[in-house]
Amino acid sequence: MRPKFNLTFSTDKIDKASHIRKDKNKIDLLASNSKSLNLIVWQGKILLDWQNESPKICYIPVDHKLLQKAKRIAFLGFIEALSPIFLYALPNWENEGKNYDKKLGKFVDNEKVTHPYLPLENRFTDLKKVLINLSSKELSICGMAKSLFEWHDNNKHCSRCGDINKVFDSGWELSCSKCKNKVFPRTDPVVIMLIERKDSILLGRSSVWPKGMYSCLAGFLEPGERIEDAVRRETFEEVGIKLRSVEYVTNQAWPFPHSLMIGCRATAESSHLQIDYSELEAARWFRKKELISLQENNNFSLKLARKGTIANYLIEEWIKRSE
Repeated sequence: MRPKFNLTFSTDKIDKASHIRKDKNKIDLLASNSKSLNLIVWQGKILLDWQNESPKICYIPVDHKLLQKAKRIAFLGFIEALSPIFLYALPNWENEGKNYDKKLGKFVDNEKVTHPYLPLENRFTDLKKVLINLSSKELSICGMAKSLFEWHDNNKHCSRCGDINKVFDSGWELSCSKCKNKVFPRTDPVVIMLIERKDSILLGRSSVWPKGMYSCLAGFLEPGERIEDAVRRETFEEVGIKLRSVEYVTNQAWPFPHSLMIGCRATAESSHLQIDYSELEAARWFRKKELISLQENNNFSLKLARKGTIANYLIEEWIKRSE
């Protein structure tokens, strides 16, 4: 029996209410409502309440002075008895906020930053740090917010003429002030594959991952490419393995920065590896008995992909499939 899907960023409890996004008067009225839930992002980090070290989203009241410093960039939808959710972006501030350098390429940024207008327990936090702490509903809200923030942050200027982009459709459309070129929120498709051969699976690791962490191979789809073609190409490029079969399993939204992970299973023709070390730090075959033993003995020298990720689901599903 297959285990139940338990993937982060996968709840359907958010009503995006896309049909009202173009009604600016209605959106402005909702934004001024005392029931509005206002989520703030700074440097890609979500504002969380860390009271009692159990984090949850820190929604800022509409009349809070911090909200006056932030810029409203999107209406996310409705949740919790039709409460509207709005996304705000906070610019840098004096002292810590001004001197902070966004840690691009870092696996997890452990620094939690507060603001002078907030109590110490309210801190801007890397979403990757709290994947196992927040509820599925809060993770989906945060995932949507982070993806949309990153898209806005990376598209301040028109890609055609370089002029300033203006916000339309309640944050879900950008249009150039000069040439009127329009852009919409993007999602990058990524294949992630569990490659098996007999009683073993192939896992690899990146040099930027935590020490000892192994996961499924993955890579972006290229233009004009089918999912199956991308799985075969990425596998051959990274480890020199040709595949006999490719099977789609499931998918997961992944807001780092705005991807859709497309989970597949594949069967390898051989076990000989030719690793491209510019792509991977290491890759190896793991037998089922070895993985079970490592899990049962809490072997901390080896870490598999984290709970809630599609990679963890694919690995766990493979282990349990024949039990």
